Amino acid sequence: MRRLALPVLVVAYLVLTGLLLGISVIPTLTSTTGGILFHTDRTRYAMGETVLFEVWNQRIEVVYARSTPDVARLVDGEFLSVTCSDLVLIGMIVPGSRLTWGWPVESHPGQQIGGYCHPVEPGEFRGYTDLYTGCSGPSGPCANGPLRFQVDFTVTV
Repeated sequence: MRRLALPVLVVAYLVLTGLLLGISVIPTLTSTTGGILFHTDRTRYAMGETVLFEVWNQRIEVVYARSTPDVARLVDGEFLSVTCSDLVLIGMIVPGSRLTWGWPVESHPGQQIGGYCHPVEPGEFRGYTDLYTGCSGPSGPCANGPLRFQVDFTVTV
């Protein structure tokens, strides 16, 4: 019973501190495939701040990310893209390491490549990333993927 008491007290302290300060101090974690975590540093951001996305590879094999996370805003029950560029990133995430991206919470007019880019406004958002395993190299064929990961967060004024 004593072993369980300290972790419970720590979590309760973090939650209460977050409620009192009006911020979220516990990151949102998603693990859709064993050993890979995709998360943000917080669950709540103000306009002008930067969302930090991170992939943590806890597997025994290399994981590849072939683009930056896509971000979408919830509008009338549907997530619509607010990511305006088709930036390609080939990231090799070796076992035990992390890969981090920053996404500024602001509209990006003039960076629209291809389709329409919806404006960034306060509301509910979802970040997505696709990862690959069993690859013959950074741009080679992969046995598994894309493995889709997602995390939700809120943007305020």
